[in-house]
Amino acid sequence: MEQQKSTLFILFSLVICTWLPAQTQSSDFYNTDSIQEIKIKFDSDNWRFLLDSLRFNGSELLEATVDINGSPFEGAGVRIKKDRVFIPDQKKNSLFIRLDYKNPGQNYQGSKGLMLSLSLRDPSMVREVLGLEIARKYMPAPKANFAKVQVNDDYYGLFVNIEPIDNQFLADNFSATDGQLFYSNPAGATQLGGECLNNANGNLRVEEDIDCYKNNFDLVKGDNYQALAEVVAAINAGTDNLEELLDIDQTLWFLAFHNLFANLSSYLGKEAPNYFLYQDSNGQFSPIIWNLNFIIGTYKNLGRGSDLSVEQLIELDPFLHIDNQLKPLVSRLLNNTKNQKLYRSHLRTLIYEEILSGQFEARAKALQAQIEVPFTNDPNRYYETADFDKSLVAVIGKVSKVPGIVTFMNERARFLKKHAELIYIPSEISNVTYTRRERFSSKRVQKYQIQATVSNFTNRVDIFYRFSEDGPFQKMSMEDNGKHNDGDAGDNIYGITVRPAGESGKIQYYIRVENPKTFGYLPNRYMNEYQEISLAELNK
Repeated sequence: MEQQKSTLFILFSLVICTWLPAQTQSSDFYNTDSIQEIKIKFDSDNWRFLLDSLRFNGSELLEATVDINGSPFEGAGVRIKKDRVFIPDQKKNSLFIRLDYKNPGQNYQGSKGLMLSLSLRDPSMVREVLGLEIARKYMPAPKANFAKVQVNDDYYGLFVNIEPIDNQFLADNFSATDGQLFYSNPAGATQLGGECLNNANGNLRVEEDIDCYKNNFDLVKGDNYQALAEVVAAINAGTDNLEELLDIDQTLWFLAFHNLFANLSSYLGKEAPNYFLYQDSNGQFSPIIWNLNFIIGTYKNLGRGSDLSVEQLIELDPFLHIDNQLKPLVSRLLNNTKNQKLYRSHLRTLIYEEILSGQFEARAKALQAQIEVPFTNDPNRYYETADFDKSLVAVIGKVSKVPGIVTFMNERARFLKKHAELIYIPSEISNVTYTRRERFSSKRVQKYQIQATVSNFTNRVDIFYRFSEDGPFQKMSMEDNGKHNDGDAGDNIYGITVRPAGESGKIQYYIRVENPKTFGYLPNRYMNEYQEISLAELNK
């Protein structure tokens, strides 16, 4: 078992199974606005052939000295990263680097492994960095920036430097690091016969034999496949206790993100590749995004015949697969009324906050400006600088037809904005106020009384609150107990009284409002941003 896990660790570029916990934060290393300098020194001049050979044969790494931003690491190991873009004798390939290959404990700012993506089929070079930057605002997703890589003193090229899904990542995004972790790998080598489903891939369909899940999911961290089998069964059955096993809200963000960015190299595609499932200490599984090289219309096949056109991808159905029983994560979740409302809300938030706001276009231009020189100087680049320069607005390639990311997303956002399923406007939350200590009064405020004005046609208003930054949120309904001037009940001012347990420095909260068709939030990025107030402020 341990030997099998070690092999998976190398083959799938993960750094969890055999490594010690990260010692320090790695935020500087993955700062989106910085370009890393990585120098690799092999003893052999025949390193290209050796790396190609290792990609096909065995699970070993090629020993090297790796220098990261001036910090050298002897006894590191290098291997061509396992993904589908590898071709022998390519001028450059994506790389996986293990810093502690020969010297246990070696790390750079807590990172013991590096994932370097060449971003093949992305003439803009910013799809992965920009996509992950957006995803992190709403759900757990790896960090990413750019790196200039030298090999044996020659400039090998510009790469995307992606944070591994390791203990540090889990510690930063979940409450524990010792849960079960699975990776959807429908192209894996293990193929079991017997009663296993044909072409189940990573679609989370029920297998009668628990061992059949080994065909399409790698057990990266944990002991067995029982937990995966249980959540898959619950998803397919649509059981009432599904939320105990699956973080439904985070899953809906995950699905909305892939749909908006027309990413068919994801759960939405035929094989459902490129995601992790992690079971946190609360017993819930959460999907984790991985590999965004093919977002924004780059991979065009749904598994239903020939490739879709760019125009068809722009008009991809926002409720794609809702009636497809082979895609239970979509069809079972989105045939629930509440989940439909949540999904609409999440998709609408992404459309308006990220695309129609102009932030996407501005950030894409800024990232390209950051890498223009190292891209131009890259002797092994796959696209000419002319393609790079127009990759935000024009389709590149007569065969591959890679759409310009800004033009594509602007047109897709305009299409979705007018779609019949997404025209519903969420109720507005405004004028949040607190009951404060009266002026000159000696009586101190000892509880939180929060009020908010909510627009008409509201079904329900809930507040989610906590008193510690790492604690779970509690949910409580807010009530409208006011009166209109004409005497009718209700003035659309909803309030709540929350009594802290003991001394509490502050309360963190967000508000959710439900109307007949969708949800609204304050703040919109409630997954990572919260309202807060302290008793000390209320008593000033």
